Amino acid sequence: MIKKLLLIALLIFSANSVCAKDTLILLSNFDNVGDRNQLLGIAKAYKGDPKVEEINTKEVSASTIRAKVTKTAIDNKVIVIGSGEGSMLSVQELTPQKNVVICLSSHVILDGYNNPSLMEKVDFLALPGHASKGVAEGWQKKLILTTGFSHNRQREDAQKAYNLGKDTLPACKSYLGIYLAGDAPTPSKEIKLFTKDEAEKLAVYIANQVDDSCILILNGPRTGKHDKDKQEIKTAHRDGKLDHVTAAFKVKLESKIGPEKVHIIDFQFNGPQLGYNTFDLVLGALLEKKGKIFVPGESTSVISEAIDVLGDPKKITIYKNGAMSEAHENHVMSEGNAGRASVLADTSGTPMTLSSTENKGPTKSSAQTIAEKLWLAVHQ
Repeated sequence: MIKKLLLIALLIFSANSVCAKDTLILLSNFDNVGDRNQLLGIAKAYKGDPKVEEINTKEVSASTIRAKVTKTAIDNKVIVIGSGEGSMLSVQELTPQKNVVICLSSHVILDGYNNPSLMEKVDFLALPGHASKGVAEGWQKKLILTTGFSHNRQREDAQKAYNLGKDTLPACKSYLGIYLAGDAPTPSKEIKLFTKDEAEKLAVYIANQVDDSCILILNGPRTGKHDKDKQEIKTAHRDGKLDHVTAAFKVKLESKIGPEKVHIIDFQFNGPQLGYNTFDLVLGALLEKKGKIFVPGESTSVISEAIDVLGDPKKITIYKNGAMSEAHENHVMSEGNAGRASVLADTSGTPMTLSSTENKGPTKSSAQTIAEKLWLAVHQ
């Protein structure tokens, strides 16, 4: 009888072990899209088929989150991953448990990271290597260092977007992508500009790279956002017209190669709902036609997304520009030194490859690096 009961208990335990999944609890303020997307990217890269639960820290109290984690950890291995200021407050309220691993993921060192009580409760802090200088001593053994940034742009989404939107693109044997830079603030709130002059120089350089490719040009809400005196242009990307920087790039490029090969996908705040993301569309076209892209040095997200989706360092060139801060410069250098992209230091010259991309092939994305470390922490 005792043996029978033990056998039944063993079978129940085994069944629960098989059915139980790793549970990822993602904490972020949903208003901060970048924070949320980096967590979704990590979840997507996590090995196996974990259960994923998102919690909006703007709407759910820290005590409710603590109760949720405590209850879930009774029968599951739980990985709590937080990003942004709101997640830190929630993590500080958590009760340490055997089945719980806690990770914070960020693009920069946040002020709250110096809190000793936070350091005690967190198992890992994921940061880009170039942004980790100056991190408190208490984090040193808990760091997950990455090249680039975690994000949620996936190759399959780019391929789907291309299938949906390819008829809107010119029919060409090959494509060359350009993502125009935009004005950007420094940590001290100074506005740095990507000017018309820079755009025109870039256009001349691009014209010499074309061959028989059609040029797919993207811009964003920061492109041409300010005038030369750094005053915001209220109508930029809101009046259905090209901003002054994109317009200057277009005119100069068409003067060199003609308008037939130039296709602009203009960002407008009140633009039509297409059913796909236009950056995904361009990346999908480049995947299909094995094309290359030039991405701006001040857009950390665009750089990491292009590198990870295209997966070939020879297809990506990061061009430096006047809107870059010191942090942007450090990021660009880290990508170049890792052999993940070429770097164009000056549009009057040739791409300066900071380290050889020969035979390196695709590199791990930041999300993959973080996800693998967390999986090992749970399963070793």
